[in-house]
Amino acid sequence: MAAPTAPQPTSVRRTRQRRAMRKSKRLSIANRVIDFYRADNDARSTDLDRRLQRYAKFRQWTSADSEPYPGSSNQALPDITSAVLRTEDTLHNAVMSNRPVAVSRAIHKSDEEKQQLIDDLHDFQLFVEQNGERTIEELIDQYVKEGVFTAYVPWIEEHREVEGRRTFEPIPEDELPVDYFETLIRQEFPSSKIYPPREDEDGWDWTIENEEGKEVEISFFTTPDELEMVTKQSVEVFNGPRIFVKSYNQVVYPPGVHNLQIPSPSNPGGAPHVILWDKPTTDEIARLQKSGYYDLIGTDDVKALEQQSEDKQDQEEQRQKTIIHGKDEIKQEKEKKHQRFTRLVCFDLYDQDGDGIAEDMIWWVLLEPKLLLRAKRLTEVYPFTPPRRPFAEATFLPVKDMREGIGLIELMEPLQDFKKVITDLMVDSGALANSPFFFYRPVSGINPERFRPWPGDGIPVNDPRNDIVFPDLSNSTQAWAINLMALITQMEERLNVIGDLQLGRVPAGKSSALRTVGGIQTILSQGEARPERILRRFFMGVTEIIRQMHELNQRFLPDRKIFRVLGPVLPDQDPYRVVESAGQISGRFRFDFDANVLNASKAALQASLETLIGVYVSDIAIQMGISTPETIYRLFTDYGQAVGQKPARYLEAPSPVAMKPRLTAEEAIVQISYGATEFDWLPAEGAEQHFQKLITFVQGDKVGLLPQDVIPNLRSYLSQIGQAAASERQLAAQAQAAGRVGGPLGPGGQGRQPVPPGPQEPTMVGEGELLPEDLPTSRGLAP
Repeated sequence: MAAPTAPQPTSVRRTRQRRAMRKSKRLSIANRVIDFYRADNDARSTDLDRRLQRYAKFRQWTSADSEPYPGSSNQALPDITSAVLRTEDTLHNAVMSNRPVAVSRAIHKSDEEKQQLIDDLHDFQLFVEQNGERTIEELIDQYVKEGVFTAYVPWIEEHREVEGRRTFEPIPEDELPVDYFETLIRQEFPSSKIYPPREDEDGWDWTIENEEGKEVEISFFTTPDELEMVTKQSVEVFNGPRIFVKSYNQVVYPPGVHNLQIPSPSNPGGAPHVILWDKPTTDEIARLQKSGYYDLIGTDDVKALEQQSEDKQDQEEQRQKTIIHGKDEIKQEKEKKHQRFTRLVCFDLYDQDGDGIAEDMIWWVLLEPKLLLRAKRLTEVYPFTPPRRPFAEATFLPVKDMREGIGLIELMEPLQDFKKVITDLMVDSGALANSPFFFYRPVSGINPERFRPWPGDGIPVNDPRNDIVFPDLSNSTQAWAINLMALITQMEERLNVIGDLQLGRVPAGKSSALRTVGGIQTILSQGEARPERILRRFFMGVTEIIRQMHELNQRFLPDRKIFRVLGPVLPDQDPYRVVESAGQISGRFRFDFDANVLNASKAALQASLETLIGVYVSDIAIQMGISTPETIYRLFTDYGQAVGQKPARYLEAPSPVAMKPRLTAEEAIVQISYGATEFDWLPAEGAEQHFQKLITFVQGDKVGLLPQDVIPNLRSYLSQIGQAAASERQLAAQAQAAGRVGGPLGPGGQGRQPVPPGPQEPTMVGEGELLPEDLPTSRGLAP
């Protein structure tokens, strides 16, 4: 029996649009997000008030009230400010002295050659396409002051219409306008494709396609003296991953969460929802609606915004900061296009399709009109593997089971408050001791009223010695207060790890021990605060930002992305890089950082490199082949950069392939088997050992597995490595001969004489023994 066949449809449906969301559901989702926003803000109102008070202490703002009496001392102390700025400077130096900030490590060996291109691309996107140094400053600011930073990393594609104007001679009387216009267009845009104007426009409006494939609208206008050509085209403002550093109050989430990621069995402390809020203008909303980005509102909804007013209910912190700065309160913007509204971007868990399982969703909502602007699944906008929200975060001092960390201001606040009490008490005590109150006899001729004596005033009384009495106020509290202040200062230094050494000063009582050349070098190298764990936590957050940038690049990077390498390049190297497609950077990578306490300071980095130069550029290192001209060149280049100079001005690469990647003999054979004809790499194990491995391979049976068309390339490469091995042996022999004659020059230009072995010193090999063949000095039997 034949199998049944499905009935053939009479017509095939070729289109299928997504079902539009009902208006009632859009309103329900908007109210859901707004309720989350209100409830979470109410839950953290006390926390926000305390953070505002800490910020005021950092800015050295004092309250208007003075106690215990009007005009009493109300001093602002700079301890928190100096410690915060010092720590921020240390972190900033650590980031800027290590470029790229994070380096990629390929999970699979086949992706290893992509690492350099990925690192250069990230460095360009961070520091050129956006103000990366300013972004790093904002991250450090939130990290140190608030105890936690939050970075939001979306992909932004922004275009703007620009208009240009050019002037020409008036239209000749003997020439038709349309012909004259076409001549001017071909003259100004010679390589562009010109579309003929419509017949009903008489040639006054044109459309062309420029060399980049973009349309340009051209219109002509006349004045009494000239002809105007006006061009309109859409230009790319930004197209790439953008890092937004969100302040603490701009990130809203339920109490008790551990992080902002999706809650799951592997992340039980995740946040069920996270809301980011900002203040876009009416014009920005209109542009995004017109471009189709906000696809759940229409033109009528945008026009209705002009009748709305901004909600300032949750702007108390910003309002207080504005007032303390001495500025007027935030007022309603009169220009409708400039008016701002509260936009909520909510990352939520919501059962969208009614199957009982919540999906990861993103909602864009306007608070004031309760409008749902856009709704998308998380993986549709951020196709990360595994799925995750586009947030990166790091805490200054972590607190278990809490997302919020302890910031440096909060850490120092109790001691600063204690110190302020002592300072105000000491100032008030001194004021009373210098201008004490007094007692007088009511019948002495002084009117019984409030009296303030001024310097030089004469007061007529009957008996000055007995009618006025100034009490003897002891000033003994001054010494007590000064000793207590010194004790508090020591506590602060131990707390924030910033003392005299970190500020470049000789500690008290250590002058005789440190006022030497070595001691001063130690002070200079220790001139940075060195909280190792704090530094590592910050860079772990930064590497998470870089990882998310890489994920976005793999999905959205446009073809033929051209950028320039920011770091130093060799004179024969092209500083420009081209990413033909996202496939060139695809793969699984782990991102790591090289910053530590030894390179967070320029002085410490210079001292480290000087030590390496003394060890690596030595006779034994050169004789053993450990240090080569290429590695020494790299070391000198790094040292030149550490002292703030351009190494290319003073150094010349020892060979055309210096600074190139290194491959083992096995890896080189694989590259040649793939058809490589240009051997743009260096032998990783040294030319001599690399050459011996190639000879072993050529003499073995596995060489027959290679395609016949790559055998000439293998012979050419073998010849090249053989010459390099011969040069390596010659250099080793010269270095050995120089060591026998006198070695390197010592102080004063005198050669060091070799020290003969002592009578009890054992020889390296005995009679009849062999040295290992991989040593350059090995030549058979020992003498």
